[in-house]
Amino acid sequence: MIPVTVVRRLAEEGSLRKDLGPADATAIVWALTGYDLYRALVTEQHWTAARYESWLTALLVGQLLRP
Repeated sequence: MIPVTVVRRLAEEGSLRKDLGPADATAIVWALTGYDLYRALVTEQHWTAARYESWLTALLVGQLLRP
């Protein structure tokens, strides 16, 4: 439920990209924050948790927020 709450807040603040509705933004958050992606990069590819966090943060900001 956290992605829905976060996206709702971003939408209320007018922070989402103009071409991105809340439903699509929520789908992006769900897809990028799932455990499988974390496991693939941290466990399988030996990324540090800090590297994953930094990468994910930059990716989410670029995918969700207005410039």
